[in-house]
Amino acid sequence: NHDYQAFIQLGLIQTIRNLPAGAYGLEAELATTPMRGLTLKASASLINSHVNDVALPDGVTIERHRLPQVAKFGGTLSGRYEFDLGPGKASIQADMQYKGKFCYTVLCAPVDEEGAYALVNMSAGYDFSRFGIRVFVDNLTKTQYRTWAADGATYAGSVVSTYGRPRTFGASLEYRFK
Repeated sequence: NHDYQAFIQLGLIQTIRNLPAGAYGLEAELATTPMRGLTLKASASLINSHVNDVALPDGVTIERHRLPQVAKFGGTLSGRYEFDLGPGKASIQADMQYKGKFCYTVLCAPVDEEGAYALVNMSAGYDFSRFGIRVFVDNLTKTQYRTWAADGATYAGSVVSTYGRPRTFGASLEYRFK
């Protein structure tokens, strides 16, 4: 495919170029209920991607890079156990998402690279009648990761990054109208 629109930084000018690019991969999912109330799920993806003819900011060097924000490997694991408790149903759940290393832009400068990371979340809940209550902790292991980055070093002398949420505790109360 020669129609991939890539943002390329040439000196102080950012431009869009149509470049040859491609990707292929494999994705698999598995879900099982090995016993009453317990649900286990897993998924994994392998992706091989490329963008050819990437001109680096020096205007001379041409390289082949991976597609931006596409990790070679990613996966999820989750487990949920539900059981009767008094007049309602209680649940506990844990999940993990893994994303392999990737770059935020097609140029893949060192400041654009994001290392592999895993996020772990846990929750517990109780549902009865039309009500539900849940307590949770997201990013249990305090993983530091970016959700976006832009290299402005050439024209602004800085790199702008947005970081993912830190460890977060919370609770929710739900009422169902049906």
